[in-house]
Amino acid sequence: MSHSLVAASQESPLADYSHSEFSPLPGLTYYAEKTPEGIVHHEKRVDSAGELMYDQAIPIAFTVGSGARGRSYLINHGGRLFVSAISWYANTGTWDLSPGYAPRANPRFERRASEGCLACHAGRSVPRENEPDRFADVPFLEHSIGCERCHSAGRAHIEYRSKPATVEGVDPIVNPARLTGAPRDAICNQCHLQGRRRVVRQGRTEFDFTPGMTLNDVWTTFVKTEGVETGVAAAVSQVEQMYASACYRASGGELSCIRCHDGHNIRTGEQVDLGYRAKCIDCHADGKRVECSEDLATRHAATANDSCIVCHMPKFAAADVHAAQTDHRILRRPEMSVPVEKKPTVPNRTPVLFVEPGVEVPPTVLARARGIFLSEQSGASGGTKVQSREAVDLLIAAIKADSQDVEARYALGYSLKLVGQGELAVQAWSQVLDLQPTHEDALESLAIYFHERNDYPNARRFYERLLEVNPHRSPIYGRLAHVLGQLGELRLGIAAAERCLELNPSLSQTHTWLIEAYRRAGDTERMNVHETAIKRFESMLKPPAESAPALPERAVPAKEE
Repeated sequence: MSHSLVAASQESPLADYSHSEFSPLPGLTYYAEKTPEGIVHHEKRVDSAGELMYDQAIPIAFTVGSGARGRSYLINHGGRLFVSAISWYANTGTWDLSPGYAPRANPRFERRASEGCLACHAGRSVPRENEPDRFADVPFLEHSIGCERCHSAGRAHIEYRSKPATVEGVDPIVNPARLTGAPRDAICNQCHLQGRRRVVRQGRTEFDFTPGMTLNDVWTTFVKTEGVETGVAAAVSQVEQMYASACYRASGGELSCIRCHDGHNIRTGEQVDLGYRAKCIDCHADGKRVECSEDLATRHAATANDSCIVCHMPKFAAADVHAAQTDHRILRRPEMSVPVEKKPTVPNRTPVLFVEPGVEVPPTVLARARGIFLSEQSGASGGTKVQSREAVDLLIAAIKADSQDVEARYALGYSLKLVGQGELAVQAWSQVLDLQPTHEDALESLAIYFHERNDYPNARRFYERLLEVNPHRSPIYGRLAHVLGQLGELRLGIAAAERCLELNPSLSQTHTWLIEAYRRAGDTERMNVHETAIKRFESMLKPPAESAPALPERAVPAKEE
């Protein structure tokens, strides 16, 4: 945790920059380099003749990850942080696309790093008030996770200890080992329980958790499945797995993360096996629990150190970087011959609440969170209008309870649009902007709504407002170019399209738009430039000559949206 995020200039020398180049598709290459100015990531494209089409260089501001599993990289545009398209992976010692990126469709250098991400990966962030997912120009007061994440604010502890001994009171510093139940577990779970969706409670932010709270004091958390006793354990976090284990259930909540893990030390070498074996024996010795039924010879055949975890907590490939790599279900007899990730569990489309032992979620809080969850899921995963209508009812109730609830209002607008109530959706999103004028999602939703209905003046208004808030989004410039063209503002449309290509030179459809725009403007020279660019893009899509082996299907670049 003490290496969770650092300035790029302070990155420890783990990644191999001498062999960073890789090609996820023919003609498309990514690579990283260290220069006197700092770390730079590149996307490079060549045509079928091997001639360079572009080489886009993006300066890196921060590295994310200790390097134990790998590192990802952040770009900083005035406090707006974006994830680079490429990451370094420790297990292979190679560079590749970042988690969640696909060769034929990825957000390149424009995927936003949200407050939820930085709340866990950074020590102390400096978010800007009323500007979601935007930080100060210097985004962090403390780069990596520090002592206060688990022990609460040190200043209050020092002030208390500086008082005369006769002064009554309680030291505000927190020792997690002295906590019990949900507040104890929440210290780890605040970051190690990703779940499927964590909805921040109204009036809270991603940065409000302090040791001693429960998770529910800040978030309502929905998980992926009803249980993980069987099925795709790789797809969920250690927390969900541990809560499903017989050990946890039999312990009556006594078993916790810190029962086995020491937040101040990392076991290495043979201490991995021996240290965790000692933790298991603490519970299983002297007949307090069922002892291992295997004979010593069998155990030694599996592991030289008579390790419990080798047999009962086997490692497997995680489904993503946030999933567990060690099976925390602590199964008595794991099916070692069948990789766990090959037994998929179909995700539940309805919200599955993560229940903290002894903690009740207030009905109004749960209803609001459920409404936000259903609103998002009904659009993103092919949900039904029934879900959208349920979301509308839940969110209207939440807004009646708190008229300042920005997140509920935005989600309400989204659900209203899905059920065909466009005018009411516009009203909801407009109210979001009354409360928070720089809300990017509301601005974009309004712009797209009017664009789809050929209301170009209003579409232009909201696209331009959105780009004033965040001028680093190439698709928005492309959409604005189309709108301006429809309004007869050809010169401004051309400028927007050219800016779109500066941010994302891979957008062939923008070259196509510019060909027609320059033709209409009578600029043959610039029209020819973009016609040539299109031909070079198309050359990469042509089938190979008969004498050449056919390219695999995955090698054909997809059309951008």
